[in-house]
Amino acid sequence: TIPGLQDMRLKYFPRYVQKRYGDRIEDHMLARQIGLTVALTRLVADMGAAFLPALLDQTDRSVCEIFTAWFQILKGLKLDSLRGQVMSGDAPLAARYQAWVQVTDAVTGLMANTMAAGGAGIDEEHLAASLQVLGRMGRHRGRQERASFRDDVSSLTAIGIGHTVAERVAAVTDITVASEIARVREANGDSLRDSIVRYLAIGNASRLLPAIRNMETRRGSGPWDEVAGGILRARYFSLLREVVMRTSLDAELKLGVDRASFRLGRGALKDVGRMVDHVLGDAPDVGALLVAEERLRAAIIRGS
Repeated sequence: TIPGLQDMRLKYFPRYVQKRYGDRIEDHMLARQIGLTVALTRLVADMGAAFLPALLDQTDRSVCEIFTAWFQILKGLKLDSLRGQVMSGDAPLAARYQAWVQVTDAVTGLMANTMAAGGAGIDEEHLAASLQVLGRMGRHRGRQERASFRDDVSSLTAIGIGHTVAERVAAVTDITVASEIARVREANGDSLRDSIVRYLAIGNASRLLPAIRNMETRRGSGPWDEVAGGILRARYFSLLREVVMRTSLDAELKLGVDRASFRLGRGALKDVGRMVDHVLGDAPDVGALLVAEERLRAAIIRGS
């Protein structure tokens, strides 16, 4: 069932119809079709016409599953409130649109990752855990993450988006990383702080997290290139989750992200980081991403 479908269906009708016949609208012969039409219109207005085709290409989920997940995220991330803040500001329309696209790109990335083949999908409990992580990430980011966050905020304020709204938009871009941290935390029972430090330190030392962020900014050169990039991004997140679960990091957690990452990069993850950097370079294409993924997967199997 799509969250909020009944309310969307009710609001489709004029107010006097809602008041007089509200309890009978569910019996309308086209009640389901009206509700789904309103939901689809809402989804396309928020996410764009390419959203559904892109996720159908990148995942093995049905249209209904994608609908349901989107409306769960809409509610869980309070995107109605964020969209209102973005669109009601004094910035030029093009700037407000750019800020909202940044939000929709982040949500699309979250859904593509969690709904990929073999993925756990999205439920309210995991979404709540991801939001808890997201709310604490600002306290424990490493140098790279702080610089990236500042750059995101600055790029938005430079085009006229208010600072508070810019910070909220920039924070949402980390929702997939927060989701992955929540998954790892569910498995190993870390404290909230330690789960964030562990994931970011290992992600940076292995060079997988920078590789994923690189993928998020690259644009495809052909009709299937962006789909392939999205699929590879989900695979890299899966690989990083595997590396995090297999890498020992105990006393180093007290050092924070940067110092723990430095030690791992000189020690347990030295070879992994070198291999990823060597194959991917500064501007990897799909071929390089595929080769690095295969080599890292083979290294994980050998080490198991």
